[in-house]
Amino acid sequence: MNWKHINAQAVAESLRPIRPGIPGETPFWNGYAKQFIHAPAFEFKKFDEAASYHFEINCWDKMNWREGTACDFTAAEPWADLGPVWSQIPAGFAALKVTALDKDGNIVGISGLREFYKSVPFSGPPPPPARDFRECAGMALDYFYQLPQVQYWENKAPDPGYSVYRFPAKIIGAVIGAMVAYASLKPDKKDRALMLAINAADYLIAAGNPAGHPLQYLPPVYDFKRLGAENKFFGKLMLTEALLPISSYISLARATGLGKYREAAQRIADTYVRLQLPNGSWPLMVDSDTGSPVMDNTCLPIRMINMFDVLLNEDDREPYRRARDRAVAWIIEHPVRDFHWESQFEDIMPGSEKYKSMTGFYAAQVALYLLDHGDDHPGCGDIAMEIIRYAEDQFVVWDKPMPRPGRHALAASTASWPIPCVLEQYEWDYPIDSSAVNMIRLYMKAYEKTRQDIFLAKALALGSAVTAAQDSETGCLPTLLGDMVGDKNIGQRTLWLNCLAFTALGMMELDAFCRQEWAQLKGWYHGRA
Repeated sequence: MNWKHINAQAVAESLRPIRPGIPGETPFWNGYAKQFIHAPAFEFKKFDEAASYHFEINCWDKMNWREGTACDFTAAEPWADLGPVWSQIPAGFAALKVTALDKDGNIVGISGLREFYKSVPFSGPPPPPARDFRECAGMALDYFYQLPQVQYWENKAPDPGYSVYRFPAKIIGAVIGAMVAYASLKPDKKDRALMLAINAADYLIAAGNPAGHPLQYLPPVYDFKRLGAENKFFGKLMLTEALLPISSYISLARATGLGKYREAAQRIADTYVRLQLPNGSWPLMVDSDTGSPVMDNTCLPIRMINMFDVLLNEDDREPYRRARDRAVAWIIEHPVRDFHWESQFEDIMPGSEKYKSMTGFYAAQVALYLLDHGDDHPGCGDIAMEIIRYAEDQFVVWDKPMPRPGRHALAASTASWPIPCVLEQYEWDYPIDSSAVNMIRLYMKAYEKTRQDIFLAKALALGSAVTAAQDSETGCLPTLLGDMVGDKNIGQRTLWLNCLAFTALGMMELDAFCRQEWAQLKGWYHGRA
């Protein structure tokens, strides 16, 4: 790869704003954004008597309160993007002041003030991976398999000592899928791995709602006996979570030939078809007894779309096709149009104020879907590229992460972060292993569709960082990347099995992708062909 060309492309792209707002036409999505790789544009006040607007940017070291550089320019509108001076602004904190001027240059008023952190664009080549991506995945799955909370499934019940089983659909579903994948990789462990998967699946199916219930056949999203102080979930069910075991049930059905797991997946999907709203989406959180919405937020239904696609590959059922197409239409009509990529993680519930709680996780999955279905949705390829830029701009850290003084103890220090890394969301801006793999998958797809080397380079850089965060002795990939530094037990204390499974399987995909594109890597990737 031509790294000089790739790096120049990354810098040039950083000068272009992402979906800049225009009052009354295009909404301003970045009112709560903390950092930017690409030149931003902000919603500032327009004065009728103003002839121009003076933009002044001062940069400084906020941690030590040292003044830095300053730059300025003049524009016709207060919402002009910072592209004209973006290359002059160093990485770090900056303060923007926009002043309205009349035709004689006199001050009319202050249009707006804004502080932000400028992040650096991608720059390569990245360091080689600490180990072959295939080896990384294998070590992670070996670690997953031997965990006591996984082996405990020989008892046909969840380990009472593992508190994260309080999210059954998410965590037990991940155990099923990971053990099916492990069985295919390790012939000598196949029988036991499938036994663990079957026991976990049977438990989760039996724990689901009975026939005739308003949420019939849906597995429990929260186990109230394990929730402890987290009683805010009592009596609720999050519809982005209850479908998570479906792909695991399908993979288990294929591995065992047992049709009951495919039928369990279809029963869950049938309930989702019935619960779909007239607008094409679903309520985000419902009462676990009645199925009635308990908050105003609506699902960003990319998981529903992917669920129906998985089942349509098994059985081309028209209700699934119609439900999927209506959900795709909702996404194109709402977040694609207004760029509201709402965070929908249950530990940090979305707020009522638009754009306040955003994530790149679901946005990246929407972009991947649009890239993969461009023939079905003309024009969506360009939209997907714009979403990729948003997800990277707001959540990928290529170098020198923004200091987080005063934050939660886990998030306050950035010194141990593997670079590059990917943050989960505005409200929990900490590098997560599955968030990194989510972007790796998107970059792989973007490269496949465009053949632009910059996407391959970004996938490799993130993959290399994941291997650097892996514990070389145990194979553990901590959910909170960076946790292994200085404390080899913290990765286990904060380990989410769903994230570990997602990351391990994603690294397997990255390895297969690298071997397919071997000629492009020119010796960078030191794996074995």
